[in-house]
Amino acid sequence: LAFAADYLDLHKFRLNPDAAITLVLSLDSVVFDVSEVTAPIWAAMASAAKLPAPSRELVRRHHHRDPESLMTSIFGWELPPKQLGTFADAFDATLEEALLSSDAQLPVEDGVAELLNMGRRAGMTLAFTSQLTRAQADVILRRTLAERVAAASVCRDDGTTRQRLLELAVRLRRPPIMTGVFVDTPEEVREVRAVGMKAIALGGGASPAHSLSGADQVLPPLPRVTLVDVKRLFDHGDLHKISEAAGPPLQLVPKEERDPSINRPKRAVATFDGGEGGEGEEGEYEENWRQLYEDEDQGGEGAPRRPRFGFSASRARRLPGAPPEGGDGGGDGKA
Repeated sequence: LAFAADYLDLHKFRLNPDAAITLVLSLDSVVFDVSEVTAPIWAAMASAAKLPAPSRELVRRHHHRDPESLMTSIFGWELPPKQLGTFADAFDATLEEALLSSDAQLPVEDGVAELLNMGRRAGMTLAFTSQLTRAQADVILRRTLAERVAAASVCRDDGTTRQRLLELAVRLRRPPIMTGVFVDTPEEVREVRAVGMKAIALGGGASPAHSLSGADQVLPPLPRVTLVDVKRLFDHGDLHKISEAAGPPLQLVPKEERDPSINRPKRAVATFDGGEGGEGEEGEYEENWRQLYEDEDQGGEGAPRRPRFGFSASRARRLPGAPPEGGDGGGDGKA
């Protein structure tokens, strides 16, 4: 399997199945409500360009979208492509400046610190995903102190939502089936399940609970979530299936035992038909056993005769001591 861990990890996971679980949290909504910063920026840009200003609730509900998608599909701003790119660059620059304006710790959402501490004590792997750029995501990781427990993080620079999640699985060497992603929008639920990961929807967010029904598990807001709720989602039998699919570990055995072809003889005795009334003759030839695939019945009557086990005598190299061509075995003796 592409995402199966090595065998030392698999043995470790059997002793502590919780260590096989990876929890992925969104920096933009689960860890820190980035709409507190982005909504005022969008409002200011809309006012300057005399465009309809989006509400903070709308910005929060679509935090997983990139700036250009937000402006065209969500805000309904009709802008030329060149101006659209200019607005997106201006938004990213303003957001990064706002995040860097202070070194104070950003307030995390209620229950996030408790969940991270519980997961770390249980031996789970913790990772983060973000729709922001790498520079912006690094600031949030640092100012929320999430970088202290982050095994990996991905952002907009790593591609689409699906590409980011698969990138995490590759970096962490963890199978997607043992990865739970905390989401709060229906679009994220679909993307997470599309890559084979578990979608853990959190209620009480910007999206109504009924729109999150497609998730593998719908939990209450984070302050009421316990580690037992999360672990209930994972069937540790999946881990054993992964172990079996990976096959037995490689063993240090002699090369001859690993490759039976090495013990195959490279010399063979070819018996030629002696023609009418002849008993035939034998000649020793050297040939690689892998090439013994030709059909001995090729050609038909009058065609050059071939060894009975199938390689062409014209391709074989006669060894010392073998009968000369045209020997007295009856017939013309040609091969």
